[in-house]
Amino acid sequence: MPAAMLAPLLTLALLPLALAACPCPPAPATDQVCGSDRKTYPSACDLDCTAPPGVAAVHPGPCLQVDALLNRLINATLLSSGGGRRARRSATEEKQKYNQCLKDRQCNRARCRECEEEDAHGGCMEMCWRNCECSCLGLQSSDLDYLRWFHCYTTERDCYGKLLACDGRCSTQECKDGCTMDLWRCKCGCHRQADGTTHRPWLSSPASP
Repeated sequence: MPAAMLAPLLTLALLPLALAACPCPPAPATDQVCGSDRKTYPSACDLDCTAPPGVAAVHPGPCLQVDALLNRLINATLLSSGGGRRARRSATEEKQKYNQCLKDRQCNRARCRECEEEDAHGGCMEMCWRNCECSCLGLQSSDLDYLRWFHCYTTERDCYGKLLACDGRCSTQECKDGCTMDLWRCKCGCHRQADGTTHRPWLSSPASP
């Protein structure tokens, strides 16, 4: 029998075995996940069962057109610079890099001039630390208005609520780490929203010159 005819028959023969090895229940559209190969899978279970090795969920929901466009732009940039085709940094790698930045900059010990004043409120130091943390995401420092930031974080953007919803749809650590990074971006987005008319940069930590 010609090889061209044998391949489809072999696929049909192995299909029941593949389905038996991955007994994923039917999933609603809300369970869709976008894989790092920029393909939409019916659920995290289907991704784990059918995706090629090394593919992980990058975010809940279907892949968007912008996902594919961004992937093509990144690959084109790498190829034009002579870097060849390289894998994008995973969410877990992003999280590790971010945590290392926090450690290197000692953000939990950062201090700001405004918070050294006698009448500085308790939220001032927290905003000062957050400014340092957001700088590890490449964002500029912002105003220290804690009340405006807190309203954005808890009500307008509901950052923590989004984290819980995102995390609840994940079945891999890569996906969960992506949810964590989205939380930090949401927090820092509220920093920008709470910004006043001037930027008040955080000062260096006590360990820095």
